[in-house]
Amino acid sequence: MTGFLHHVFSRFHQFLLPYPQIGTICSHSTLDNMWITTKAGVHAQRIKYTNVCCKQCCMYCLKSGAVMIDLVKAKNNALSIVRDFGLLEPPVDPVMIARHLGVKVHFSEFAPEHSKVSGFYDTEEDAIYVNEDEFPLRQTFTVGHELGHRTMHREWAASNDYVVLMRDNARNKYELEADEFAGNLLAPRFMLDKYYERLSIAKMSQLFAISVPAIKVRLSKEYGI
Repeated sequence: MTGFLHHVFSRFHQFLLPYPQIGTICSHSTLDNMWITTKAGVHAQRIKYTNVCCKQCCMYCLKSGAVMIDLVKAKNNALSIVRDFGLLEPPVDPVMIARHLGVKVHFSEFAPEHSKVSGFYDTEEDAIYVNEDEFPLRQTFTVGHELGHRTMHREWAASNDYVVLMRDNARNKYELEADEFAGNLLAPRFMLDKYYERLSIAKMSQLFAISVPAIKVRLSKEYGI
């Protein structure tokens, strides 16, 4: 850290709350135009999951009371499951994982007015419901996403704050964390390392059994491509 930055943080440290974990982002941001704290404690634009290392707490967020999104925790929770199940090669089967964890998984016909809902997690039944009409590779990600809610957000999912969203409307803290969980569960970095330089996007999608957009997000997050 430069002398100037050291002086700045020494001066303001007494006013800061405990630091969030490295990699957290601000919940007032949108998916394609996020803001993330830099080492200088100021906002820097984060475009479409470009990785930026965050080591200091954002003073703007502290003052505004913004809820911090803990992507690192989401990633670590997913990788813990990958390790516990001894998974070394793709594809990762989230249905098998969920059922081994005692979670029921149902592929169901949704009412016409809910046809754009990909799925949801029911805390009372401890069950994941998936739209049976969704593209199969999207269903894989949906199960992973809802398993993320079950792993990290059960109290929230059981509350009145839980709202089932239409597909592609993931904008709040819980949806973004569940997306991060699913991405790292279904396509963890150590598996991507083996294939991303020698397979096309389409082949990667087939191998990992997730959609082309989902594999593109993972490659962008891990390698900036």
